[in-house]
Amino acid sequence: MKVSHGREEGKPSVRRTQTVTGEMWGDPILHDVGDVGVGDIAVNSVFFTPGSRSHWHRHDGAHVLFITQGRGFVGNADGETASVVAGDVVFCAPGEEHWHGASHDNFMQHTTITVGKTEWHDPVGDEQYGKAGN
Repeated sequence: MKVSHGREEGKPSVRRTQTVTGEMWGDPILHDVGDVGVGDIAVNSVFFTPGSRSHWHRHDGAHVLFITQGRGFVGNADGETASVVAGDVVFCAPGEEHWHGASHDNFMQHTTITVGKTEWHDPVGDEQYGKAGN
């Protein structure tokens, strides 16, 4: 058994800038559990400001998003996009190139479960983002 206490008391949320367009903050919930035989698993709480979104990326293993607040969009390299709101769950298959972020006029917060390493790609362009959820 391993207990993770998430973010240490008094430690600020991490503002991520290298792999996002706009403003995004994250707090770790569970990390570094490979020593208990389950491989690379990370659980994070991520907060996007209106109009912000991740860059294109993929994961070695599955990626699950639990939308906890607000409204946002998700998209994949096949051109599929969807609007998501609090209570929605998104599953990205291993290796599926995708992105996610807030809608243009709402914040969005989600809890992510990521299995394996993340490979980051180019930013999601304004035109691609503008087509999301339509």
